[in-house]
Amino acid sequence: MKICLAGNFKEQLMPAFVKATPYRLQSMYFMEDWEIPYLNQFEFFMLDSGAFTFMSKKRTTNFDEYVAKYIDFINKNNIDNFIELDIDSIVGLKKVEEYRDLINKETGKKCIPVWHRNRGIQYFKDCCKEYPYVAIGGLVVNEYENVNGLFDMFPYFISYAHHCGAKIHGLGFTRFDKLHNCHFDSVDSTSWLSDSRYGRGSTMDVRSRKVVGFDIKNSRNVHYSELNENSLERWKHIIEYYRCFC
Repeated sequence: MKICLAGNFKEQLMPAFVKATPYRLQSMYFMEDWEIPYLNQFEFFMLDSGAFTFMSKKRTTNFDEYVAKYIDFINKNNIDNFIELDIDSIVGLKKVEEYRDLINKETGKKCIPVWHRNRGIQYFKDCCKEYPYVAIGGLVVNEYENVNGLFDMFPYFISYAHHCGAKIHGLGFTRFDKLHNCHFDSVDSTSWLSDSRYGRGSTMDVRSRKVVGFDIKNSRNVHYSELNENSLERWKHIIEYYRCFC
């Protein structure tokens, strides 16, 4: 399983970031020019469309223009793994499908469709048959009332995708106590940035597969970049663990 580290940080941290992880997910919405030369240094890179930002922040934009920029970026930088603009809650599923078809046509590649609750189980099955990579979304924006029930269904989703020959990605999903039963091909997380956000670190206890939180002593006296670099060292081992055993 590939754990892709996501989120935004300063340019000075990128050399340490590349050294710590071979897997990266970044949103087109937050992509900065200085990041682009580093994209081909990752063993695996996934480009997110930025849908989460639009849904969670309720930001308005001209989506026709945004999709055109998204297509242009994919083509110019030869991106292979890119997620559809799954803004069902804003423009409706029909329009999302139109954007998806346009992206597929203009890039000559198939994007990664994202399953949401409103699409229904059959929709997920159809995507698995049509697309080489699919994703499950909605976790970060609390789309599901019974999220634990959804976790219990993950093995079914994953096994069905694999049965169809498709890979599957868990968007914003790094519940270590659940991942050992959920053999996603890839997932992503911004949790590694929690040190600098909250002055509280976290790591995984390999035996229990549970997150262990701890206070960072004198965190207010430590620069946030140092906190992030220290966090990368811990997450490097987590990434390697799941890379080797899941």
